[in-house]
Amino acid sequence: QEEVDEILYKVIWTSSDAAVVWYGLDKLANFCFDGEEANSYRLILCQDQRLSVITGAMIEWAENPDVISAACEVIMNALASEEVDYETVETTGLVVSVLKAMRKHPNSEYLQEFGCGALCNLLLRGISKDNFVTKLDGLTTIAAAMKMYPGNVRLQTSGCNVIIILSKLPELKDHLIEAGCVELAVAAFRLHKNAQNNHAKVIKDLALKITSCLMKA
Repeated sequence: QEEVDEILYKVIWTSSDAAVVWYGLDKLANFCFDGEEANSYRLILCQDQRLSVITGAMIEWAENPDVISAACEVIMNALASEEVDYETVETTGLVVSVLKAMRKHPNSEYLQEFGCGALCNLLLRGISKDNFVTKLDGLTTIAAAMKMYPGNVRLQTSGCNVIIILSKLPELKDHLIEAGCVELAVAAFRLHKNAQNNHAKVIKDLALKITSCLMKA
């Protein structure tokens, strides 16, 4: 906990140097990514409003896509734990911050990739799917990223997962169809159907599920 707080409050919160802030965020993202201690770091970050420091950095450095990309990666990795009590996490602010960043920097591939991943995990952790689509226009942002970066397998995986999650609400089916989600799934399948890496295999499975679900009468 001390190591996390040191980075949050003495580096990210106080530094006026973008490179230093990026370094702090990147270090936190790596702490939460993998390994035996990753889940412990995720739990710490999701306690006591610590993620508000990350959203604060996204506001402070809104013009810097590198810093924002690293912040989105922290959110994505921190929310990967199923053990967090997400009722204590202020998820609405995180969603809004990520969506604003993605819309502001459409040409930053890393930001779009980590943004899609962060939104996917936020949806998995219980944010309102209906609000995400109808009030925050989040589906449009996801679809735009998928169209712009068809070759990015991680982005496509996260995007397809978002569509799958949203498709569980029957009332969102028309929104998904209108957003071109069937076409996006078909495009992802065709582009990655011959690839052998794990992400590509996941994309193919997700794409088949999406087309099957959304093309039903």
